[in-house]
Amino acid sequence: MNLTIYKYPIPKASGKFAIDLPEEARPLHVDVQEGLPWIWIEVDLDEPKKRTQFCVVYTSGTVPEDFVYVGTVLAHGGHLVLHIYRGAQ
Repeated sequence: MNLTIYKYPIPKASGKFAIDLPEEARPLHVDVQEGLPWIWIEVDLDEPKKRTQFCVVYTSGTVPEDFVYVGTVLAHGGHLVLHIYRGAQ
């Protein structure tokens, strides 16, 4: 096992996006750094990667079926609220 933590950008637009991650990757935190939204994920560098679906949902938006809540990011001083979900594994 070769665990490390990487950060990945989160798009500000609502909708799905993908990150290539090992199957057992574990989202740890979502936040804003230097004005941009990011997700920090613990990954095992020894495991093969696969395309992992995430989704940004605005408040009052529809959550896609089979997606699980990861966290919420308050961007632009709280004027933009991004709820992050991960697709079923």
